Amino acid sequence: MNRSTNSTYFAGRFAQNCLLAKKAILIAVLLFVVPAIASAQTIWTDGTGDWFVGTNWSAGVPNSSTQAQINNNGTAQVTASGAAAASILLGWNDVSELGNLSISGAGRLTVQQDLAVGGLGNGTFSVTNGAQVSDFSGEVGYTVTSHPGVSGNATVDGAGSSWTHGFELYVGYGTGTLTISNGATVSDAFGYLGYFGEFPGRSNGTVTVTGAGSSWTNSNDLFLGNSGTGILNISNAGSV
Repeated sequence: MNRSTNSTYFAGRFAQNCLLAKKAILIAVLLFVVPAIASAQTIWTDGTGDWFVGTNWSAGVPNSSTQAQINNNGTAQVTASGAAAASILLGWNDVSELGNLSISGAGRLTVQQDLAVGGLGNGTFSVTNGAQVSDFSGEVGYTVTSHPGVSGNATVDGAGSSWTHGFELYVGYGTGTLTISNGATVSDAFGYLGYFGEFPGRSNGTVTVTGAGSSWTNSNDLFLGNSGTGILNISNAGSV
């Protein structure tokens, strides 16, 4: 679907293959468990600081076999290439938590499994000024417990900025928002917006794609709403 006019799409579903969708949901549920049982873990302990400084973490800088958590209201900043993790969890364990992750400029981050923005708590994630992030599965607003005020919020902004998912992107397992703007790009095989049928009414997802060159590409299917609410806003020559 390619649209460049001001548009809003409400609950409904863009789908060509329901069987593939069910498989994707099953895999997503399994992936939800994987980060929680990772064998190696390091937790952010600084306020706002550099991802690559070992003393900012409880067990040193994350690598491709390490789960990284940010839950202390702090912000980890990636401004250079080489950042890696097995999985990343932002605001994961409790409703009182907040985790923030900022990738900007020359920043490059590779995540082997999940990048989850908001779990039982709140999470924010930004990719700006030409930074690039890749993972297998992205989740924005991952909790399904729907605590009031708890959400995940992600922003991908600026020409050259990209967030690439090897398999899928969920926006609003619980409550999640994603803004793609000013020439930034997001891509995946399957996209899910406000889509979690196991807990009817608990999923709320909003994606806004705005500005020339801004795009959200789903190489297979994009699903809007199921038992939840999905809102897709496309404006100012953005495309999906």
